[in-house]
Amino acid sequence: MDGVGGEAEVDGHAVPPAPSGKKKRGFRIRFAPLCIPLRRRLQTLAVLWHVLALGLFLTVFWSSCFNPLMWPILPPYLLHLLLSSSHHNGASPYIRSSLLRSLPIWRYYNAFFPIRIIRTAKLSPERNYIFGYQPHGIISLGAWGAFVTDSEPAPANSEEGDESECRVMPGGSFSHLFPGIRNTLLTLDGNFRIPIYREYMLSMGLASVSRRSCEALLSGDYARTHALPSQSGGFWSAKGGDSGPGGAINGRAKIYGYLSYISPIHWLLFIVRLFVSLLPVFLPSRLHSHLPGNTPAPTPASPAPKTVTGGNAITIVVGGAHEALLTFPNTTRLILRRRLGFLKLALRHPNTSLVPVLAFGENDAFETMLPEKGSWLHWFQHAVKKWMGWTVPMFAGRGVFNYNVGFVPFRVQLNVVVGREVTPRRWREWREGMEMPGEPADEEVRELQEEYVDELMRIWEEWKDKLAPNRDGDLEIVE
Repeated sequence: MDGVGGEAEVDGHAVPPAPSGKKKRGFRIRFAPLCIPLRRRLQTLAVLWHVLALGLFLTVFWSSCFNPLMWPILPPYLLHLLLSSSHHNGASPYIRSSLLRSLPIWRYYNAFFPIRIIRTAKLSPERNYIFGYQPHGIISLGAWGAFVTDSEPAPANSEEGDESECRVMPGGSFSHLFPGIRNTLLTLDGNFRIPIYREYMLSMGLASVSRRSCEALLSGDYARTHALPSQSGGFWSAKGGDSGPGGAINGRAKIYGYLSYISPIHWLLFIVRLFVSLLPVFLPSRLHSHLPGNTPAPTPASPAPKTVTGGNAITIVVGGAHEALLTFPNTTRLILRRRLGFLKLALRHPNTSLVPVLAFGENDAFETMLPEKGSWLHWFQHAVKKWMGWTVPMFAGRGVFNYNVGFVPFRVQLNVVVGREVTPRRWREWREGMEMPGEPADEEVRELQEEYVDELMRIWEEWKDKLAPNRDGDLEIVE
């Protein structure tokens, strides 16, 4: 297939080779030449922003704690941070900002590696989907570029090129490859308890990976209970939110969106809405219906009928923190056999299918050190994962002005291959009007797991020679 495989290039410049994972003698820092084109510098800065975003937002928050002008705002904001449920009530697809997701910085981010999405089959917007992204890598760079950003404009010949099942497009093109599907990338619930960073994650369209969040997103409860249209831009969107395919917005709307960030009226309204949203905490429940923006709750005697929805999707990085500890260049080692939660989720929700996603190159973005089993470093990493739910392996990348020392990922091509849907047998046989099946049995879960693994292995066997020619062995499912 044209454009798949071979040496990666960005704007005519050869991408530095992927790290081999082996020690090299005579180590020295390889500085970048001064005559690097501006676009490549901007690509590096875009990736640097993504890598350092958490630290930068924490710095801003702690700096504001020492600023007396911010003290009237911080207490209500922190209370809002503790009480808000936006990250797990299914609101993410409707409050995310099409402006932030389509900023030019994300086109530079996707061009840095570059990231490409390879669609192997079309997906119907009449169904719901659970995308299982693997491998985790260090920080799941490919998942962010493929499923969070929306930076690519609609292609001119979209109708003609979309006739074929298999199609390759740059990162940021998910809405063009899979029109009509509202996808949400999920991350740890603790990320939404980090001040300011939480607002950034919600604006980019992420949500919690908790069971409550997954069920709300797949069922579309937030849209029904709040009487929302199928697309909405949210508080941070530009002049009415999404308008057009994939949430594209015109130039005038972008200008209005940028100006809103520096408008004192915008921030005053934000503070007023924040205080209003906290009033129910301090008032009796009988007065909640009289608050601005609140309507009386429906009586239990006439509950809304449960309907089967479609077009909702979530992306789960299946391997999690444990799989991150297996990250090593030129290898693909997955944690999958004991991951049963997302399989049961697909069995519980009608009209839902699984879609395996395999990211070639995700493990090559950093050099890593795998500690020996039983060593103190191995014990420390697993202890942190057990206590905090996440851990970071020992890794190193390149720098802003050099090619081999720093924390910026290497320029290695990331090919995110989206497989065919795997529909549970119970939903293949179920029809509208039939009684809903009960809780899934263990045999049903294992059957679905085998079908999922078969599709994942099919992706590997079909694409490994084109996208992973320098691999050290085949894909390995560790546990």
